[in-house]
Amino acid sequence: MTIRAGYLLAPRTPQDVYHASGAPVCLGAAAAASRILKLDVETTHRALCIASAQMPQATVQLPMVKESIGWGAATAVTAALLAAEGFSGLPGSAHASVALGQPPTPFDSARAENDCFVELLGSDWQLLHSYVKPYACCRAIHSALDALLDILAERHWTIDNIERIEVQTLSAAASLDYLPPPSAEHAQFSFPYALACGALRGRVGAAEMTPQALRDPDVLALGRRIALHGSVELDRAHVDNGYPAIVTVHSHDRAVERRVDHASGGPHAPWSRSEIAAKFLANAEPVLGVDAACAVLAQLLDEEQNSLPDALCHALEISK
Repeated sequence: MTIRAGYLLAPRTPQDVYHASGAPVCLGAAAAASRILKLDVETTHRALCIASAQMPQATVQLPMVKESIGWGAATAVTAALLAAEGFSGLPGSAHASVALGQPPTPFDSARAENDCFVELLGSDWQLLHSYVKPYACCRAIHSALDALLDILAERHWTIDNIERIEVQTLSAAASLDYLPPPSAEHAQFSFPYALACGALRGRVGAAEMTPQALRDPDVLALGRRIALHGSVELDRAHVDNGYPAIVTVHSHDRAVERRVDHASGGPHAPWSRSEIAAKFLANAEPVLGVDAACAVLAQLLDEEQNSLPDALCHALEISK
């Protein structure tokens, strides 16, 4: 639900209103809260309409509030509780956004007609068509990281071979160059920091987001040798190719370029089950402990072929 709402609310033209992640999160969380409360179809629809009317339309802000995701979730719970008590949105409000020139919502029948993305709601899980993040940073950085690590592995280069690194990315991402990053949230949106961690550590994970890691002099020194440029060519490719990037690594006597259109972990370059399981354990063990993390993973794998929602629900029960 959340992924579909994000698709429907995404700007189609430069004149459209931008809805930050908290908006589709609000709709998806309202659907989830309605299910937990065992609301019927009509009441669930009212909850979604209330959530649509009150969902946040925030801008991206750092370091911690990001895109009002937390407030969207809180609004969603309130919407479900209000619907359960008989509250509803203004009659006809499902179509008001179109009349006001706003981006469509999942409730606009005109938008939903002949749109398989909407019509398959409930039968096709878009979550399965999304991606697993190999790196603990913005998805826009992942293609550049894949390209850089491929070059270093292919050439057997270390940082001693690197004079500088040039990265071409989407124009909208060309400002993500926080260095030194003042917080972990800034680090997650920093090409120079993430690429430097990848080159030096071979990974960008939770360990690279600690306060101590953000001040690593070796990482910061390499980050200063990374230049970021927006590319009109990549902007045009972005429509169907995710977050493409072109990375050029300069050594003392040569330059090696690599372009990656589809970052690893997504539908075009999917991870194996073992890679996904390894990432799950790496993130879950510090929180749940080894035994509980393995139990949750075993439950997920056991339920995977039957029902994704049931598997997630069982996993949440085990982790309590």
